[in-house]
Amino acid sequence: MAALDHLLTTLQLRVDVAHRASLHAGWNVAEHVIPCNKIYYPYRGAGWYTLDGVRFELVPGKVALLPVKHKNSCGQDLKNPVDKIWIHFEARVMGLVDLFDVIPCPPPLDSKGDDELRVMLE
Repeated sequence: MAALDHLLTTLQLRVDVAHRASLHAGWNVAEHVIPCNKIYYPYRGAGWYTLDGVRFELVPGKVALLPVKHKNSCGQDLKNPVDKIWIHFEARVMGLVDLFDVIPCPPPLDSKGDDELRVMLE
């Protein structure tokens, strides 16, 4: 554990782009290899995303973390379009290695009732 703690002390984060978006009813993204790390934080509506072929719900109360170099696709409920905060970012340890090459990407994170997280992301 000490080695991981030490590794994380070298973590460098860079946000490339961050926006809020109300997605149109036909929004979807065909499967592709992700060119950057992404965070999706839906605060209204319903949708889905896949990560390496595994499907997850994209709904309020869940934070999706999608690591670079993995296959991803996404879409939404046509009757309940998604409003989300999305962030593209770089996360490197030791200045060279992508964080998710060293540690596994977690499943969707539960953020229900966590107003601090939404404020921070906004």
